[in-house]
Amino acid sequence: MDSQRIRQPALAGKVMSAAEAATFFHNGMTIGLSGFTRAGDAKAMPRALADRAAHEELHFTVITGASLGNGSDGLMAEAGLLARRIVFNPKAGDRLERGQRVGMIKFGSRVDVVLDASARVNVKIGDHVKGGSTILAYLQPRETASAGSVSAIQKAH
Repeated sequence: MDSQRIRQPALAGKVMSAAEAATFFHNGMTIGLSGFTRAGDAKAMPRALADRAAHEELHFTVITGASLGNGSDGLMAEAGLLARRIVFNPKAGDRLERGQRVGMIKFGSRVDVVLDASARVNVKIGDHVKGGSTILAYLQPRETASAGSVSAIQKAH
């Protein structure tokens, strides 16, 4: 790390290598990765995590924006790190329409769906479902500022 880039002296002692930072990640965590480099470039943290996975049990659910390249995904997938990767494309403040596709789950065979207690579930254990076409549950209508749409912030919480 170029020490010239650290302008606050109090922060200089907090800088660590990617390998050191990777020790803060534990098996089963959900982690977020992003960065704006050329698509396909593996960044320092995915590489450090993949190196750790070569020696210990380590699997993550990874949530990314569109800016993380396939080089990072491929590196982590080959190391067995990815339990699943969730790509969520909307930004804070975006308006979402009911039923709109907002992302994709990659590298995963299992999805956890959390529903409100008032939801009427439409499927049962063992049913085969298909993303984008199987209706999993019916939700009770909520009062919203604009019927049929909620903001990405409301949708995320």
